[in-house]
Amino acid sequence: QIHAAHHFLLCGFLSPKSNVRTDEYGGSLENRMRLILEIGREVHRRTPPDFVLGIKINSTEFQDTGLVTAEANSLCQQLEAHRFDFVELSGGSYEKVMYSHLRETTKKREAFFLEFADRIAPGLTRTKVFVTGGLRTVGGMVCALDTVDGIGLGRPLTDEWHLCKDILEGRVDGAVVPQIDPGEFWLALMAGNRNMRLVGMGLEPAPLWKKEVIDQLRSGYKEWTENKSTEKELGYYEVFDAGFATNGQV
Repeated sequence: QIHAAHHFLLCGFLSPKSNVRTDEYGGSLENRMRLILEIGREVHRRTPPDFVLGIKINSTEFQDTGLVTAEANSLCQQLEAHRFDFVELSGGSYEKVMYSHLRETTKKREAFFLEFADRIAPGLTRTKVFVTGGLRTVGGMVCALDTVDGIGLGRPLTDEWHLCKDILEGRVDGAVVPQIDPGEFWLALMAGNRNMRLVGMGLEPAPLWKKEVIDQLRSGYKEWTENKSTEKELGYYEVFDAGFATNGQV
């Protein structure tokens, strides 16, 4: 899966807000999508015919000069023409993260970007459409399949590593609700990162539904943000994670 969402490199090419190039990779949507289509062609050239190629894109960036839904729709048409097997619709950028519902209609359907999938999915015939973001209950996931071919789960799986298996075996009807407000994007990111590291250390993920665990995360939040993406980050994590890993247990 090629990552072209959330304003990472390839998303930066797609967005007219960040792409101000004047060569063949800037300006029109045709030019701004050129790099992605070239990468797709090279992937197919170097892989067997049955190799599955997908991409994550922003259905919209929620900014006046960002990638609007009409352009996302046109992009998906081209992705299908260039043999992309699936498109995962997400959204948001560093300037405007998308981790809450903008309207009551999206809240009822759980998935943040399902309304955009409603507009994009009908125009595709071979390429499958997935949607990610906001889904927490089995009912919401199943209802999303009325529009799309599949759903993506991110943050719930950092809390419950066996969630998919538990859902398919009928043991649960949704994900646990963490004690983090939906609008606290960066704290939730910090918590998810921590849980992935703990499991990588052979430990259990931190129970984010417990207030005392969230309080401990909050106590180190300022230091985490100051060290994020710096050379100090790994050393900081090793020290701070130790508080969650006493005698092999959280």
